[in-house]
Amino acid sequence: MSWHFACAVTKPKDQLELKCYIHILDDGVQGWFTVANILSDVMVALKKQNPMLTCAFLKSDNAGCYHCGSLLAFIQAQNLKGAPIQIKQYNFSEAQSGKDLCDSKTSHSKLHILRYANEGHDVTSPFDMKQALESYGGLWGTFTSVVSVDKHMEPKVSIKIPGINQLNNFQFTEAGIVVRKAYKIGNGKMFENSKLSLRQCTDIDSLKILHPFGNSDSVKVGKVTLKTSQVRVDIPDTDSTETEEQEDEQQDEPDEEDTEAMNCIGFACPEPRCQREFVSANGLERHILKGSHQYVKPAGTDVVKQMWVDKCNNIGSEYKSVIDQSVISGSEDDSVVEGWALKKT
Repeated sequence: MSWHFACAVTKPKDQLELKCYIHILDDGVQGWFTVANILSDVMVALKKQNPMLTCAFLKSDNAGCYHCGSLLAFIQAQNLKGAPIQIKQYNFSEAQSGKDLCDSKTSHSKLHILRYANEGHDVTSPFDMKQALESYGGLWGTFTSVVSVDKHMEPKVSIKIPGINQLNNFQFTEAGIVVRKAYKIGNGKMFENSKLSLRQCTDIDSLKILHPFGNSDSVKVGKVTLKTSQVRVDIPDTDSTETEEQEDEQQDEPDEEDTEAMNCIGFACPEPRCQREFVSANGLERHILKGSHQYVKPAGTDVVKQMWVDKCNNIGSEYKSVIDQSVISGSEDDSVVEGWALKKT
């Protein structure tokens, strides 16, 4: 059984929302023709759930069913045809990168199916997989359907784009496709519509939905949280009129020290293997006076490396001592007979 994951990140308000569309294939393989039909179905579902959505940006890995001229020509043909959601760009990620959302959803879906199977249920068909994924309310923001694609309807067309393996950014315009090796690097190269055989990729609708997506109103929407970088905050010096009693109270409070350690920026503890850092020098001084160090336990590989370094250093010192002894013993013996290949008698 084969399945296809498509994760859509939208921002209707201030919060990023994540929706995942799973297509379980009853038959067929994941070629460019199957991906094209699934992509059309995902766009229809997105437009139905988000009527205000008008454009989309695609991103995927470099698998052959994605990174090919036939699929890119299909997208261009759909844009010119007046698709409800216009695809503006298609970006391909580097090797071993770019599938974090899909990989996360895949692992969660597998665990959900495994839990369903451990309870005594059989999961031997695409319909059983859909039932397992929708059990217990399903996964957050996940919609599952069972589809079938007729491979006999695939057009016999092979659209070649020279050097496509080196191209990672494709921008779709009315005149054609602008290709670049990287996003916003250079002016790019234009492939006009006349060179893409768009007529053969226009009418592609061979997706048969055996079990459609569930009700979107009953599915909770997933959330996406972006990593925020730490911002340097300048803390003003304390007032010089502060009494010594107040300073002693601040030194006795562990919460303030922990707070400064959480907002660590520039003052690291000089104690070896202590991982505490502080915003201000005063916090570092209080930490040193208290001696509340947090040591990092070295990894096993680091211990082995250090043992190997010590052993190599000891070998060097022992070898040097042996050489020094041989030199000393050789200098004491002056009765060596010199000659050209003379035999000792």
